[in-house]
Amino acid sequence: MAKGIVYIVRNPAFAHLIKIGLTTKSCVKDRGLDASNVLEDYDILYAYDCDNPEEIESHLHELFKIYRHYTATGRQTEFFYIGCLANAKTSLEMLKKAGNGVKDITEEFKDKVEDAPEVTAVYDEEKVITKYTEKDHLIGVPENITNLYEQFKSAILKLSNGIEITPRKLYVGFKLKSNICDIQIQQKQLKIFINARKGTLNDPKNLCRDISETGHWGNGDYQIPVNDDKNIDYIMSLIKQVL
Repeated sequence: MAKGIVYIVRNPAFAHLIKIGLTTKSCVKDRGLDASNVLEDYDILYAYDCDNPEEIESHLHELFKIYRHYTATGRQTEFFYIGCLANAKTSLEMLKKAGNGVKDITEEFKDKVEDAPEVTAVYDEEKVITKYTEKDHLIGVPENITNLYEQFKSAILKLSNGIEITPRKLYVGFKLKSNICDIQIQQKQLKIFINARKGTLNDPKNLCRDISETGHWGNGDYQIPVNDDKNIDYIMSLIKQVL
């Protein structure tokens, strides 16, 4: 799909839900963002111009899957319970800051934009998972990346007695008294976040990326992208500095 718009809209007919969708610029020009057969027009909350709208939309849908609305027959929709709204906006801003070809164009729809409401989480308890597991993060992940994660997990747990695995929505944390590192599991790699402040880690090989001024999911100012185990011992020596 060519460049397009990822949007978040809300309809007064079902104000407890938001819709996270995408459209092309030509579609917006011809029909607007509310081109659906519903009782009332949609109110636009946010609109972002994206180089890769399908990827961004898919990312948001996956990120907030625990808030997804299902029909009575179990069919999933593009609607999400409004409790994820603030985090959805934050996610788009982080993607923009990270240089993903994302630009906030909400102001271009001034006559249709609604002020984002102050909300608390509203969702169907039967549809929402409140406790995350490692399995949740490994669904659909290729075998080689799953095996790589297991290698790093085993190595981290051997660094010290008492390290606990704490799966979160966006990453798997490894905690002693506080998080020492986090692993974000992706399709082609792992992203390892080391919970240390900028300038405090001794990294002679310069494997770590400084993310102190970049939007990211894990804790700390250091990130290491990993797609093989050749530096596993060295990476463990970096993580051990946090203990």
